[in-house]
Amino acid sequence: MPKIFPRKFIFSSRDLQRIVPVLLMYLMISNLWYKALPSDVPSVICSFGTGRLGNQMSSFATLHSFSRLKGYNHFVTKDQKEMLEYYFQPNINRELHTVKDDLKSYFVDFFGLISISRIRWEKPWVRIDNVDNNFNYSSFGDDAMIKGRFLNGGDYPNEVQYFKEFLPEIRRMFTLKEKFRKSAAEKLEQAQKTVQYTGEPIFVGVHVRRGDYGEHLTQLYNLSILDESYFKQAMEFYRERYKSVIFVVVSDDLSWAQESLVGQDVVFLGNLEVLGKDLSKPLKAGDDIGEDLALLAACNHTIMSFGILWFGTPMINVRDVGFPVGGGQGCRPQHLPPHQGGEGGGYRRFDPGPKLARDTCTQQPDQYRL
Repeated sequence: MPKIFPRKFIFSSRDLQRIVPVLLMYLMISNLWYKALPSDVPSVICSFGTGRLGNQMSSFATLHSFSRLKGYNHFVTKDQKEMLEYYFQPNINRELHTVKDDLKSYFVDFFGLISISRIRWEKPWVRIDNVDNNFNYSSFGDDAMIKGRFLNGGDYPNEVQYFKEFLPEIRRMFTLKEKFRKSAAEKLEQAQKTVQYTGEPIFVGVHVRRGDYGEHLTQLYNLSILDESYFKQAMEFYRERYKSVIFVVVSDDLSWAQESLVGQDVVFLGNLEVLGKDLSKPLKAGDDIGEDLALLAACNHTIMSFGILWFGTPMINVRDVGFPVGGGQGCRPQHLPPHQGGEGGGYRRFDPGPKLARDTCTQQPDQYRL
């Protein structure tokens, strides 16, 4: 019978005598390499996620809230900082502390060519399910967490239950740049000239996420993408509620929307093409995303779909938000950010149809319902 392993791959006791000291030396050196945070210093927390704008907004708001509640030092990566600075007014800048720039003593620079971190990041959170980086963050307030640790906040922290207390300051930080707000105002003014209405128009933003998100939904949640029946049901609700309504459609597949959501009170003001995901630079920013977010935020209400660009609209301005009753991450009530509120404000649940018959919202706390 042929040997499965050649002789040279079989470790003898002599081999082990050579390997064990080397392994112990490696472990000792690696522990000496890492530089600990003093035990009396507030813990550092940072998300290293490379998701798009909505993900970065939810991550920032979550970790900012953690830091305000328990005194964490909240940091962002250089790429995250550049993305947020691209879309929002300078008043967010003072809150964007980067690990490399503000924790220089924890990095070793080799002749200006390479910089190596001496930080050992911990990820102490309990996983909720088999979806990567889907964690339970309820332990963030434990005494053992709040001092002397470098905490990796995961890629997509979205703990909206902690936002409400700090919503005014978060909204101020998420003030879109003037060029995006001006673009939205001009488009809405033009829309009023093309749609017949009486009285004061009510703008309802319609966020239609399609593109590559269908594959994401199928793989992670075994769900299908929303079809036109969901959007038509939600649009009919607002038609019945308001005498003069104008629907403003924003989508990463505007051609589909133009074919499927036809109406005399519907305008398609979003960009025909939106910035594609660049795996070599996943946090790359673009005017198209800023313009589309500004359009949704400038509306009185929003009909949302899957994805998380919609996250910014209730965080920035919108009073009333419609969402699918069942489905994946980002569309369950516990993932919805606090909204502007006001008379008649809140979240409206609409049936996404038989493809998404599972209702994940019926067992959620009443504060998430109307």
